[in-house]
Amino acid sequence: MKGFSRLLLAGAAVALLAAGCADPNITNTSRSAIEQMLLSSVVERSIGSVNVEEFKGKKVWMDYANLATQVDKAYVQGFVELHFSQSGAIVLKDEKEAEVIVQVISGALATDSNKFMIGTPQLPIPLPNTDLSFAIPEIPLFKRIIRSGYGKFSLVMLEAKSRQPIRVVSDIIAKSEYVNWTILLLPFTSRDIDMAEATGFTDMSYDIFD
Repeated sequence: MKGFSRLLLAGAAVALLAAGCADPNITNTSRSAIEQMLLSSVVERSIGSVNVEEFKGKKVWMDYANLATQVDKAYVQGFVELHFSQSGAIVLKDEKEAEVIVQVISGALATDSNKFMIGTPQLPIPLPNTDLSFAIPEIPLFKRIIRSGYGKFSLVMLEAKSRQPIRVVSDIIAKSEYVNWTILLLPFTSRDIDMAEATGFTDMSYDIFD
């Protein structure tokens, strides 16, 4: 019995030592903030990399039929319209008056994750003469959890009346990344997405009532 008491004390000590090394919460359905930032960053980097200044002053209608199955369709639509508007295009809701039709195609917009660890995994320990057990948490000497966002898009710009292509931009690919590290029980993160505490925004004004 003394041996078991010592084991309990040792387990409790290890649990306290490793308490700060729990895995971060990773969700793939009901989106975490990090997952949403990974995906939105991918959309912004990919679509935002396309120069559409040539459509300044043109009446543009967006065709989103190819986004029908995309879970994040609404954000993709919103950012495409924002990007064209910032470049001076006139984004229409009705196709009838359009001079240019822009077809937006999404080949991929999703997250992936992988984990690598050197250390001791979580160890469940049953309590004698009971149906109960407790677990000694994992003890990572080195652990890395990488969460990545991937996006692949294409834009097809057509002359509205003839449906002739004006410009085709294919395979617009972007990636974002958020990494949780633990080295010798000390956790920290690295990332290439902007999650600054301070708020900021870009404000562009247009004089249309002169």
